[in-house]
Amino acid sequence: MLPLYLALFLDDAAAALISPAPFAQAFICLILMPLIGAGLLQHIQSRFLIVQRITNAAGWLPVPATAVVIFLVVASVVPQLELAIGPVRQALSFYLLFAVAAPCIGASTARLFDLNTASRRAVAFSCATRNSLVILPLALSIPSAMPVLPAILFAQTVIELIAESCCVRVIPLMVRSTGRDRPFV
Repeated sequence: MLPLYLALFLDDAAAALISPAPFAQAFICLILMPLIGAGLLQHIQSRFLIVQRITNAAGWLPVPATAVVIFLVVASVVPQLELAIGPVRQALSFYLLFAVAAPCIGASTARLFDLNTASRRAVAFSCATRNSLVILPLALSIPSAMPVLPAILFAQTVIELIAESCCVRVIPLMVRSTGRDRPFV
Protein backbone atom coordinates (compact mmCIF):
# COMPACT_ATOMS: atom_id res chain seq x y z
CA MET A 1 0.00 0.00 0.00
CA LEU A 2 2.89 2.38 0.69
CA PRO A 3 3.85 2.75 -3.00
CA LEU A 4 0.20 3.42 -3.84
CA TYR A 5 -0.09 6.06 -1.10
CA LEU A 6 3.16 7.69 -2.21
CA ALA A 7 1.93 7.79 -5.79
CA LEU A 8 -1.31 9.42 -4.64
CA PHE A 9 0.34 12.05 -2.46
CA LEU A 10 3.40 12.89 -4.55
CA ASP A 11 3.49 14.73 -7.82
CA ASP A 12 4.32 12.82 -11.01
CA ALA A 13 8.02 13.72 -10.97
CA ALA A 14 8.51 12.52 -7.40
CA ALA A 15 6.37 9.41 -7.92
CA ALA A 16 8.47 8.47 -10.96
CA LEU A 17 11.53 8.24 -8.71
CA ILE A 18 9.98 5.47 -6.61
CA SER A 19 10.47 1.96 -7.87
CA PRO A 20 7.93 -0.63 -6.68
CA ALA A 21 10.46 -3.50 -6.88
CA PRO A 22 12.23 -2.81 -3.54
CA PHE A 23 8.85 -2.44 -1.81
CA ALA A 24 7.65 -5.75 -3.26
CA GLN A 25 10.87 -7.53 -2.30
CA ALA A 26 10.79 -6.13 1.25
CA PHE A 27 7.09 -7.02 1.61
CA ILE A 28 7.56 -10.59 0.36
CA CYS A 29 10.75 -11.36 2.31
CA LEU A 30 10.07 -9.52 5.55
CA ILE A 31 6.30 -9.68 5.96
CA LEU A 32 4.63 -12.24 3.69
CA MET A 33 7.10 -15.15 4.06
CA PRO A 34 7.24 -14.97 7.89
CA LEU A 35 3.44 -14.69 8.00
CA ILE A 36 3.02 -17.78 5.82
CA GLY A 37 5.64 -19.62 7.91
CA ALA A 38 3.79 -18.76 11.13
CA GLY A 39 0.52 -19.94 9.61
CA LEU A 40 2.05 -23.23 8.52
CA LEU A 41 3.56 -23.80 11.96
CA GLN A 42 0.23 -23.18 13.64
CA HIS A 43 -1.45 -25.56 11.23
CA ILE A 44 1.00 -28.44 11.69
CA GLN A 45 1.72 -28.05 15.40
CA SER A 46 -1.46 -29.91 16.28
CA ARG A 47 -0.24 -32.91 14.28
CA PHE A 48 3.38 -33.15 15.43
CA LEU A 49 4.40 -32.99 19.08
CA ILE A 50 7.94 -31.85 18.27
CA VAL A 51 6.64 -28.87 16.26
CA GLN A 52 4.31 -27.98 19.13
CA ARG A 53 7.22 -28.08 21.58
CA ILE A 54 9.41 -25.95 19.32
CA THR A 55 6.58 -23.46 18.82
CA ASN A 56 5.94 -23.27 22.57
CA ALA A 57 9.64 -22.88 23.34
CA ALA A 58 9.95 -20.12 20.73
CA GLY A 59 7.01 -18.24 22.22
CA TRP A 60 9.35 -16.09 24.30
CA LEU A 61 11.48 -15.03 21.31
CA PRO A 62 9.51 -11.91 20.22
CA VAL A 63 10.69 -9.90 23.23
CA PRO A 64 14.45 -10.45 22.77
CA ALA A 65 14.06 -10.25 18.99
CA THR A 66 12.37 -6.86 19.32
CA ALA A 67 15.13 -5.73 21.68
CA VAL A 68 17.77 -6.78 19.12
CA VAL A 69 15.92 -4.95 16.33
CA ILE A 70 15.63 -1.79 18.41
CA PHE A 71 19.33 -2.02 19.31
CA LEU A 72 20.30 -2.44 15.64
CA VAL A 73 18.07 0.45 14.59
CA VAL A 74 19.54 2.65 17.30
CA ALA A 75 23.07 1.65 16.34
CA SER A 76 22.44 2.46 12.69
CA VAL A 77 20.47 5.66 13.23
CA VAL A 78 22.24 7.42 16.12
CA PRO A 79 25.30 8.43 14.07
CA GLN A 80 22.97 10.06 11.54
CA LEU A 81 20.54 11.71 13.97
CA GLU A 82 22.37 15.02 13.82
CA LEU A 83 21.64 15.21 10.10
CA ALA A 84 17.93 14.49 10.65
CA ILE A 85 17.26 16.41 13.86
CA GLY A 86 15.05 19.04 12.18
CA PRO A 87 12.54 16.62 10.64
CA VAL A 88 12.57 14.51 13.81
CA ARG A 89 11.68 17.54 15.92
CA GLN A 90 8.83 18.37 13.54
CA ALA A 91 7.45 14.82 13.76
CA LEU A 92 7.74 14.52 17.55
CA SER A 93 4.79 16.80 18.26
CA PHE A 94 2.53 14.64 16.06
CA TYR A 95 3.70 11.45 17.78
CA LEU A 96 3.12 12.95 21.22
CA LEU A 97 -0.33 14.19 20.20
CA PHE A 98 -1.18 10.73 18.87
CA ALA A 99 0.10 9.08 22.07
CA VAL A 100 -2.30 11.21 24.13
CA ALA A 101 -5.30 11.33 21.79
CA ALA A 102 -5.41 7.72 20.54
CA PRO A 103 -6.22 5.99 23.85
CA CYS A 104 -8.89 8.63 24.54
CA ILE A 105 -10.44 8.10 21.12
CA GLY A 106 -10.29 4.32 21.61
CA ALA A 107 -11.91 4.51 25.04
CA SER A 108 -14.63 6.85 23.72
CA THR A 109 -15.33 4.56 20.78
CA ALA A 110 -15.52 1.52 23.06
CA ARG A 111 -17.90 3.40 25.36
CA LEU A 112 -20.03 4.37 22.35
CA PHE A 113 -20.40 0.67 21.51
CA ASP A 114 -21.17 -0.15 25.15
CA LEU A 115 -18.35 -2.65 25.52
CA ASN A 116 -17.49 -4.21 28.87
CA THR A 117 -14.49 -3.06 30.92
CA ALA A 118 -11.92 -5.50 29.52
CA SER A 119 -12.98 -4.80 25.94
CA ARG A 120 -12.93 -1.03 26.49
CA ARG A 121 -9.42 -1.23 27.85
CA ALA A 122 -8.32 -3.46 24.98
CA VAL A 123 -9.74 -1.06 22.39
CA ALA A 124 -8.14 1.95 24.10
CA PHE A 125 -4.74 0.24 24.25
CA SER A 126 -4.98 -1.15 20.71
CA CYS A 127 -5.87 2.25 19.34
CA ALA A 128 -2.71 3.70 20.88
CA THR A 129 -0.44 0.90 19.70
CA ARG A 130 1.25 0.76 16.36
CA ASN A 131 4.54 -0.73 15.33
CA SER A 132 6.65 1.57 13.25
CA LEU A 133 9.41 -1.02 13.17
CA VAL A 134 7.23 -3.13 10.88
CA ILE A 135 7.48 -0.54 8.13
CA LEU A 136 11.17 0.20 8.67
CA PRO A 137 12.35 -2.35 6.06
CA LEU A 138 9.86 -0.92 3.58
CA ALA A 139 10.91 2.63 4.41
CA LEU A 140 14.57 1.74 3.95
CA SER A 141 13.78 0.54 0.44
CA ILE A 142 12.93 4.13 -0.54
CA PRO A 143 15.82 5.70 -2.43
CA SER A 144 17.45 8.54 -0.49
CA ALA A 145 15.56 7.65 2.71
CA MET A 146 18.70 7.91 4.80
CA PRO A 147 19.06 9.46 7.34
CA VAL A 148 15.69 11.18 7.80
CA LEU A 149 13.20 8.32 7.49
CA PRO A 150 14.95 5.84 9.81
CA ALA A 151 15.48 8.62 12.36
CA ILE A 152 11.81 9.57 12.25
CA LEU A 153 10.72 5.93 12.61
CA PHE A 154 13.15 5.50 15.49
CA ALA A 155 11.71 8.57 17.23
CA GLN A 156 8.19 7.23 16.67
CA THR A 157 9.20 3.88 18.18
CA VAL A 158 10.72 5.51 21.26
CA ILE A 159 7.61 7.65 21.82
CA GLU A 160 5.42 4.59 21.26
CA LEU A 161 7.32 2.46 23.78
CA ILE A 162 7.17 5.20 26.42
CA ALA A 163 3.48 5.80 25.71
CA GLU A 164 2.66 2.08 25.93
CA SER A 165 4.42 1.92 29.30
CA CYS A 166 2.29 4.83 30.49
CA CYS A 167 -0.89 3.35 28.99
CA VAL A 168 -0.48 0.19 31.07
CA ARG A 169 -1.00 2.38 34.17
CA VAL A 170 -3.27 5.11 32.78
CA ILE A 171 -5.85 3.12 30.79
CA PRO A 172 -7.20 1.20 33.84
CA LEU A 173 -7.63 4.56 35.58
CA MET A 174 -9.21 6.12 32.50
CA VAL A 175 -11.53 3.17 31.75
CA ARG A 176 -13.32 2.37 34.98
CA SER A 177 -15.21 -0.85 35.60
CA THR A 178 -18.58 -1.03 33.87
CA GLY A 179 -19.84 -3.69 36.26
CA ARG A 180 -20.14 -6.04 33.28
CA ASP A 181 -16.95 -8.05 33.41
CA ARG A 182 -18.22 -10.88 31.25
CA PRO A 183 -16.64 -11.08 27.78
CA PHE A 184 -18.57 -9.19 25.14
CA VAL A 185 -20.14 -11.56 22.61
